[in-house]
Amino acid sequence: MKKVYFIIGTFLTLAALGCESPKVAEVIEKDCIVTEVEYFQIGEKHTLQIDPEWRVTTDCGTTYTSRRAMRVGDTVQIKIVKYKKN
Repeated sequence: MKKVYFIIGTFLTLAALGCESPKVAEVIEKDCIVTEVEYFQIGEKHTLQIDPEWRVTTDCGTTYTSRRAMRVGDTVQIKIVKYKKN
């Protein structure tokens, strides 16, 4: 049993040493205006949906799902983080 723990410990140590966190190259923050909102009430999309959802499209061309009420004309801030390879 000790041999198994040693092998697992060695594997995890080597995996941790081989992983480097990426370096942040640039952070861009944009204020985008909501242009389209689609509302889904509880259980409308599928039976496991337990929260209401709003599918939001912005003038920046992004579409995402929110669990907070959104309306056309609202402003959302989108943060884009670009990473550089090591």
